[in-house]
Amino acid sequence: APTGHALRLLAFPEFLDNLLGKVVALKARLLAAIGLLKGVLGGNDPTDKIEAAVARLQRWRDRVASLRELLTDEDVTDF
Repeated sequence: APTGHALRLLAFPEFLDNLLGKVVALKARLLAAIGLLKGVLGGNDPTDKIEAAVARLQRWRDRVASLRELLTDEDVTDF
């Protein structure tokens, strides 16, 4: 039987999907605010950093989803 840690790991993709949904919504709000404040920010435009952070989260979510598929594959595991 899977341990509590394994069960939490299996639930992690849903947690990441929820988190990523919130981050994407926040990103849209941040980018809108940055657009309004570009004159005040001068040459420091954090848009690329925000986009890169969201892309890293999406790649991480994909890797965790792959791990979940592996752990739930009856041909590979015995839980």
